[in-house]
Amino acid sequence: MSSVLVLAAGIPAEWLSAGVTVTRLPTQFGLISYDSKEQDGKITLSIKGDVNPPDGFRIRLPNSLTAENTVTLNGGVVSPKAGDIAICALPATIVIDP
Repeated sequence: MSSVLVLAAGIPAEWLSAGVTVTRLPTQFGLISYDSKEQDGKITLSIKGDVNPPDGFRIRLPNSLTAENTVTLNGGVVSPKAGDIAICALPATIVIDP
């Protein structure tokens, strides 16, 4: 059994732009919530919860969103690998800026 919690895998870029809300999703590590919204061309993904997976979290975003855009995690620029962004703790905010 993996000790990494993967979120948003398979969600199309169009859905993230339009807005996705997941509230109190039960996982093997506890409850987690996240939502996305687009404003001024930027997509913001906010994640919160009482979960604490031993090896952290991975947000799996579509490559079309991460390949050519600036991506930040809690204000710091990150370089997603194959659309994956590693997160160590919550709350977390990811911003995708064209």
